[in-house]
Amino acid sequence: MAGRQGRFFPATVHDRQLDKFVIHASGLRLEQTADYLGRTAPSFEEFERWIVAITGGIAPDRIARINAAVAGRDIPSQSARALAAVAASEPVLAAADLAFWEQHGYVVLHDAVLPATREAAAQALWEHLGARPDDPEAWYRKHDHGIMVQYFQHPAFDAVRRSPLAAHP
Repeated sequence: MAGRQGRFFPATVHDRQLDKFVIHASGLRLEQTADYLGRTAPSFEEFERWIVAITGGIAPDRIARINAAVAGRDIPSQSARALAAVAASEPVLAAADLAFWEQHGYVVLHDAVLPATREAAAQALWEHLGARPDDPEAWYRKHDHGIMVQYFQHPAFDAVRRSPLAAHP
């Protein structure tokens, strides 16, 4: 943005890594953020409004955790407790899963998300694409996104991301 205004701003590799961290930790994606900034050159206030519009807002505890990470401070105690609970949980991948990953470069986690959660995410994607699972003709319409659908923020997707494996039968 400084370059667009004719100002020189020497960004280090560390600065760029922090930018990427803040973008991802805020629930945004790098490509969509770069596209927005490149198309609109918003003021900081406009950028903040766009973030809220895209993400639905960022929870104060998440903002505190992001700020602590950027400033090099300890994360808030609530975040520390949540991370400790994750670290103490059973591993998601078994030895056979890890071996498959090493050999093939991917692993399938069967039944990792409850059916209702999975179906809500699928429905959100079908609606976004303007397609239906029972209409294969609509699956491959000409889009500007190639194979990657640039659609990340939806409550159903957040539910999938935060689905605890331990809660499943």
